[in-house]
Amino acid sequence: MKKIITITLLLTCLLSSCDYLDKRDSTDGYTLEEVFGNATNFDLYVDWMVQNPIIKYLQNGLVPFGTYDDVTDNSMSSATFPVAGTRAAQGDYWSMINHGWCPMCNMDTWNRAWKYVRISNMGLKYIDMYPGDEKGRNRLMGTCYFFRAFAYFELCRRWGGMPYFTEPFTDLAANLDRERLDMRTTYLNIAEDFQKASEYLEPVIDATEWQHPTSVAALGFKSRALLYAASEQAATEGGKTRDDIWKEAVSAASEAIASAESNGYGLAAGSDYYSLFKGLNSDIYTKEVLFGRRAQIAWGSDAYKGTIRPPGKLSGLYGVGANQTFVDCYDMANGYPTSDPESDYNPQNPYINRGSRFEHDIMYNQKKVFGNKLMNLYNQQEAANGNISLGGGDIKYDAGSVSAGYTRTGTYVMKWMGDQWNTALPMVWPYIRMAELYLNYAEAAAEAGLDIKSVDSKCGYSPLQALNKIRQRAGIADLPESYQVSGKFLERVRNERRVELSFEDHRLFDMRRWKIATKTDQNIYGCVITKLAAGYDKAAYPTGFKYDYTKTIVLRRTFENKHYLFPINRDDTYIGPLFKQNEGW
Repeated sequence: MKKIITITLLLTCLLSSCDYLDKRDSTDGYTLEEVFGNATNFDLYVDWMVQNPIIKYLQNGLVPFGTYDDVTDNSMSSATFPVAGTRAAQGDYWSMINHGWCPMCNMDTWNRAWKYVRISNMGLKYIDMYPGDEKGRNRLMGTCYFFRAFAYFELCRRWGGMPYFTEPFTDLAANLDRERLDMRTTYLNIAEDFQKASEYLEPVIDATEWQHPTSVAALGFKSRALLYAASEQAATEGGKTRDDIWKEAVSAASEAIASAESNGYGLAAGSDYYSLFKGLNSDIYTKEVLFGRRAQIAWGSDAYKGTIRPPGKLSGLYGVGANQTFVDCYDMANGYPTSDPESDYNPQNPYINRGSRFEHDIMYNQKKVFGNKLMNLYNQQEAANGNISLGGGDIKYDAGSVSAGYTRTGTYVMKWMGDQWNTALPMVWPYIRMAELYLNYAEAAAEAGLDIKSVDSKCGYSPLQALNKIRQRAGIADLPESYQVSGKFLERVRNERRVELSFEDHRLFDMRRWKIATKTDQNIYGCVITKLAAGYDKAAYPTGFKYDYTKTIVLRRTFENKHYLFPINRDDTYIGPLFKQNEGW
């Protein structure tokens, strides 16, 4: 046992200090036979990737600050210091590559992703030395293919196409100066690796093994990789036409859905939505979350106070303000967008009949949280004489401006906030879940120009039925017929993706692959809420508050073409002339 522990510590030490540029053999000090010829040690070597995530979501402090949604048109962190992600997104703090630091990029993700590639390649190279049974061998091979693809996917969607290494560098004279592949080719390689992983992994694993990959998760990620490969961002690079890849993406998503459902996976019931992200009910989250991680976030930790829980009566530091335009994206329970006259949306009673998902995600004026805490998120109040004064509720002001930490938009995001006061939060982070597979299928089918009412023989759904499964679970009626035409259908699919997968680090990368961030309004807007004095017109203002939606920009965002990719740490571009920096940086 002592030798196993020593080997584990050695490998951990080596892997925590090298990146893909480090040409040292990962088994220095031990023979290959000691590491890869021992079944237990081989398992420990590969399992490092399971135990050490590429990024610890919501626990990373300032890299970014919260989730990547806070640098999109979904939301803003109320932190005011310049290196917080939401601030970095509006100025010159996107990168400080001369200093090897990028608050937006999280260079730890870059370094650890390349470690995944190295470990995976070592495992695949020496798999024939594994002395265990076929089941164990398949698990190792599937895990290595899976994590190599997973690492490259995170690299590609952040920094663009990369040289796709399939062999470890053990030769000190190896030339690491390689041309970067285009994004499309990189994504297609990723899809191929996920396919290989699915052929070796089991579809279902015991709950005690959760956080390890499965064949169903691999097929799900394959569908996502092909969605990215077919995207506008990758359209100008690589082989094949976009139509070809969209059809491949349809097939992959359909296959993933069929595999998942045949193995017992599916959407959690509407009232169980909470347990997909928080809590300890593994019967629920292991049904829908195909691959994810668990974490325990202490009540008083910076993660909980600084990225999840707002200040004031909730004892947090920095709330996340939901953009008013994002709040408007939640359809009414009758199935219509709030902008549609058929929706019955009342802007002076804006938070009713919006579905269970809205109630879970958005903290609004007069909402009760933690059981009995009433949130007074109004900006100002009216006196009996008609005069208006700032404050009076839970939002603090300093010299006429909202104080740091409090919402400037009139709402908070609460998707990651628990429901137990003064209690640690058991968090479940879904890397991929069933809901995404239905959305991948619907989007790819719409982009491929397929009939949205035609049922696919693999999964047994039409694209329209797949979309409606997500809506029904959220307490939203099926998509109205007026939106079941090609252009409008794709628009509603994208909107559904924006809402359903919000704050799970999809929005930034979806905006990039759709190439819409430089074409759409990225500013953050707020709503001015006034508590009315006694005697107000109850017919006009049924809640006792006046909601003013005048286009008030509370945060101006700058998104340039170069922001479609993160910058590469300048030191990593010095390995040779072939490995290029991203354009604009």
